[in-house]
Amino acid sequence: MKTVIRKILLILITLCLFAGCDSNITPPQPPTPPTPPEPDAVFMLNGKNYETLEEALSHVPTNGAKAAGDYVITLLKASSGPGLSVSAKDFTLDLNGLNYTFTGSFVIGGNSRVVITGKDGSAVDMGENSLKADNGSDVRILEHTILTGTVESISSAVSLEDYAKLTGALVADKGDFTVTGNSTVNAGVTASNGSALAFETEGNIINTLGKTSSDTVVFTKNITVQTLAEGSDNKVITADNVTVTGAVLEKDTEYAVLLELKPYKDIVSALADAKNKNTLVLLRNIDNSTTLYIEKVIVLDLQSYGISGGTISTTRNITIRGTGTVSSSMQTGAGAHYTLTGGTYTENPAGTSKFIVPLNCKVEGSSPYTVSAVTEAEAFARVGDKYYLTLQNAVNDSGNAAEIVLCKDVTEDTVTVSQGRNINLVLNGHSLTLTTFTNNANVSFKNSGSVTVTSAVFGSGSNTEIEISGTFSCTLPLSLSSATLKITGGTFTTIPAA
Repeated sequence: MKTVIRKILLILITLCLFAGCDSNITPPQPPTPPTPPEPDAVFMLNGKNYETLEEALSHVPTNGAKAAGDYVITLLKASSGPGLSVSAKDFTLDLNGLNYTFTGSFVIGGNSRVVITGKDGSAVDMGENSLKADNGSDVRILEHTILTGTVESISSAVSLEDYAKLTGALVADKGDFTVTGNSTVNAGVTASNGSALAFETEGNIINTLGKTSSDTVVFTKNITVQTLAEGSDNKVITADNVTVTGAVLEKDTEYAVLLELKPYKDIVSALADAKNKNTLVLLRNIDNSTTLYIEKVIVLDLQSYGISGGTISTTRNITIRGTGTVSSSMQTGAGAHYTLTGGTYTENPAGTSKFIVPLNCKVEGSSPYTVSAVTEAEAFARVGDKYYLTLQNAVNDSGNAAEIVLCKDVTEDTVTVSQGRNINLVLNGHSLTLTTFTNNANVSFKNSGSVTVTSAVFGSGSNTEIEISGTFSCTLPLSLSSATLKITGGTFTTIPAA
């Protein structure tokens, strides 16, 4: 036994000696120091966190080919910070549903392009300070963002869009300021040195308006101007039917048209500056003695005014709306046309291919001819907020998966639903009487009411579903060859196929 114990001890001593000589054995290491805590994250830019807005902005390069949306600084928690000055930077400040308070002014200059956006009433609180757009910059305040304090537009452009709100003061000096997209202002407004201000939404309140004769102020919707600053020019540009509550203001008749809220003294200059999809609004009657060339796809809103004399010539497709009168000769280039949704014309809009009258509009009278939208009172069918004089017009003008609602009892010779359509026809308690109904697609008859058809033609592959409380009757033999008819409500009567 002692011999065995000696051998075991000898083996252990030998192993220990070899272990002591092994150079691969790692010696004891000092403990790893703790990882320093990450900075308190308030903003994030491109996946990296920053403690301050200034630090995040330092990682936005000077502006160039990239747009503001390429550098999005996101607020991670409600916070506050000092005033800042940025120049030649394009970025978006996303408030992320949170509030941020500046303890000093936020100056955006050097042709910067900046978007401030939020949601659910995110707020930028400037306190006694100002958000100042300077030196050719463009600042857009979007998406329910509330900005309290003063906004200055100095040789720059500032806009409120998408339900944004300004409470405080607006100062424009050679600057532009626009309020669109259901945004509102409840502030004092001061304009000078040829500034251009435009308000095209309801609910704006200007506490005090101060302007010079060189400034243009445009109102296209009802507005409240509580007082006019002493010594201010009281002329403003208003669209038709705009009511200004409060101060006594005078309509400026010097301007002829608005092009995307920018006023022009003559229509020729406005047409030269127009771009595709722009809207040009008449502010007074135009006495034209030349040819007005329209070379862009635009909307011409007559309001209650007209264009007389000379010629209107277009090489593109334009839309004309409003209630005014066009007595000028109207010419088109190859393939071009006028889409008329309103107005009065000396030429018959239904008599030539250069005119298109939408199916939810009607033409009345004779030289002059008046175009207007079909009203609810005279309509037989409705799709959304559009009304139609015939069910077939409603079918032809509706999109896929449309819901067509009858407005009164309908009697028509023929209604055809073309292939590729999916239509829900809501009887709405009315009766539908047709000589021939042809379904080459998917049609559902729904709601209370009854349908009487002399001949029903169900095209190959079509699907017809009847879910009504009344009767669907067909007085001629019915064939369902390669078609589907599903009845889940009401009573179906027909002469069996021979």
